[in-house]
Amino acid sequence: MTATAALAVYEKDPVFVKNVVGAQNDAKAKALLGMANSYKSAGKNELAMKKYQEVIEQYPGTAQAVSAKKSMAELGQ
Repeated sequence: MTATAALAVYEKDPVFVKNVVGAQNDAKAKALLGMANSYKSAGKNELAMKKYQEVIEQYPGTAQAVSAKKSMAELGQ
């Protein structure tokens, strides 16, 4: 089996695709949350709030969205 054929088999597997996309989204959500936390630590609360809101909107139902909501509450929003 060639690499191209093997890749085609994997791409047809919905569980595999879901796991890959999920891992990519998890990494993006973590990065965005990290940026928000950095803004918060630097006292740039308005920027932090915007980034937390992005996490919540772009990655709903994730652990990062839950964390963003808690951080927003701490900032009084």
